[in-house]
Amino acid sequence: MKSPLCTMTLATLLLAGAACAQSGKEAEKQSGAQSGAQSGAQSDEQPGEKSELEQADDAYRAMDYKTARQIWQSEAEAGSLEAQYRLGVLFENGEGVMRDLATAAQWYRLAADGGHAEAQHDLGVFYENGEGLDQDYAAAAALYRQAAEQDHMLAQYALAMMYRQGIGVSQDIAEAHRWLRPVAERGYAVAQVNLAFLYRDGLGVERDLNEALRWFREAASREHPVAQNNLGIMYHRGMGVPRDPEAAAAWFEKAARSGLANAQVNLGASYERGEGVAQDYQKAEQWYRLAANQGSEEARQGLARLGAD
Repeated sequence: MKSPLCTMTLATLLLAGAACAQSGKEAEKQSGAQSGAQSGAQSDEQPGEKSELEQADDAYRAMDYKTARQIWQSEAEAGSLEAQYRLGVLFENGEGVMRDLATAAQWYRLAADGGHAEAQHDLGVFYENGEGLDQDYAAAAALYRQAAEQDHMLAQYALAMMYRQGIGVSQDIAEAHRWLRPVAERGYAVAQVNLAFLYRDGLGVERDLNEALRWFREAASREHPVAQNNLGIMYHRGMGVPRDPEAAAAWFEKAARSGLANAQVNLGASYERGEGVAQDYQKAEQWYRLAANQGSEEARQGLARLGAD
């Protein structure tokens, strides 16, 4: 009887990717002011003195949002793109001000219109999610492209996903691959996973299981559970590698311990069938139950086979 393996769908993974992108966006915001390269104002400080933007960044890191805002407000009105962007961050996060996404969008727009890549990306996120302004996928895609062409990694990833799904642009898997690959090469794990799916399934590129394995391994080395689970599936099925149930079970366990329901189902199935591990119905029930608690129908079916439902 075929073991009831399951895999996370690409659509589900894209949602996980969005969460990762949001996390990356917050990290960028914390460091965004450190680069004055995109400031529209000329500095006249003396050698050794900190610029106004550097002083604002110091205040921000010290959580002195009032001082940071005062400096950025003055600099923004003088034309500094970085200050305009950072004011948008304050209003988006509600730091020292009432959280106001519409005002954040206005500041992001000013900076984006001046060519500020991070502002273009963040305004694109607002359009994509309908935050602070009306949802507009085409506008989001256009802004992502502007930032992507300035080598903004998260914008490149977002644009790739829009081409992958056909949202805001005509679906074009080859174009998705074109934007996705450089992001994967820079070590962004969720991009590596999505790229692996394209190679595994031959979407937008010639099917290449070796490349799929390569990118799943890259992401798995960064502890990405979806990559770990899918490596397990490839070892279980002998896709691009000799079939190896023990290696499969080991990868399933890594992902399962991260809480991935699909991996928990796969590990439960391994214990149920005795594939790659000693047969153990108690452990099979344990892993099936964890997945069932997350709503997995496959796990419920596994519990029913064990008479443990």
